[in-house]
Amino acid sequence: MTRRRGNTPEAYSLIHVYMYRYGEEEDMASLAEHLQECQQKLGDPCEEVNYRMDQFAHYPDEKSLAHHRQFLHHAEGIAYFRRRYGPKGEAAARLHVLRDCEHIPKAGDYHNGIVDNYGYST
Repeated sequence: MTRRRGNTPEAYSLIHVYMYRYGEEEDMASLAEHLQECQQKLGDPCEEVNYRMDQFAHYPDEKSLAHHRQFLHHAEGIAYFRRRYGPKGEAAARLHVLRDCEHIPKAGDYHNGIVDNYGYST
């Protein structure tokens, strides 16, 4: 199996194993890539925020990956990170969502069919 993105061990994560195993076409950014982007743009990797953004990706098992974005990858999730971590937490969450979804959906968009499981417009 070859790596799809990145050239570090951190980039080769369970997300990539899941995508290979289940034939997913989506190429998701690794935690290392999110940390690097925050470091470059915010001067801080914002590790806790980026880790927490994807905390449901493997719960209860790796099949949850396709649905994990509906929990925090939206405007309401970004607002939560502002309340919990302040302006820098909000900025890190916003960067994370934009990198993963290419826009910022609303929480209800996942359930109303406006976006798919990955947060992309349908």
